[in-house]
Amino acid sequence: MRPEQKHGIFSPWQFITILLVLSATGLIMNPDLLTYYAGKPDLLITEFLAENKTQLTDADGDFSDWIEIYNASEKTLSLAGWHLTDDFKNFRKWTFPHAQIGPGEFLLVWASGKNRTNWVDDLHTNFKLSTDGEYLALIKPNGRIAAHEYLPKYPKQKPDVSFGLNEEHFQEHRWLSKEPLRDYSFFGSPTPQSHNKGGSVTHKGLKQGNTAE
Repeated sequence: MRPEQKHGIFSPWQFITILLVLSATGLIMNPDLLTYYAGKPDLLITEFLAENKTQLTDADGDFSDWIEIYNASEKTLSLAGWHLTDDFKNFRKWTFPHAQIGPGEFLLVWASGKNRTNWVDDLHTNFKLSTDGEYLALIKPNGRIAAHEYLPKYPKQKPDVSFGLNEEHFQEHRWLSKEPLRDYSFFGSPTPQSHNKGGSVTHKGLKQGNTAE
């Protein structure tokens, strides 16, 4: 007599189908997952200058540090309620007021410590950037999720040399879940509110130029 064969509850194809349905349901229930799997985040910290000596002045005429936000999406996005922080223990350190950023556009925020949010064209955080390197992140309105962060901290900075995502991020629709240093560059000629160009992964051989207007 042949032994009775026992079959599982689902066939292999049924099991695969169930997994696909559950995955799709998870993406619908959690839009953040959909954004993660679709590619790079919509909003990025593309460039910053931690020791501004001669490059650009704020409305007060001061050479304040600055942070550049870029909208990598194809739609206008609101930054209201989003946060910038240099402290991984305080994701709500500084909060954006009502501000919009168009597709492919940039927004400059002064990291001056002046804490101003009443004029979109002259936004100032309540902290300054460290030249020795520190954590820096753009945080979603829920105050818990980093949309883009420099982990564990960005490297030591030099006067009038900016740091940020290399130019490939403006040429290719790609994003790495991890953030290797090769995806970042130092820029001897900072380009606030414009696409990053050139750059070097180290200070060595970096040519500096003045972009102040």
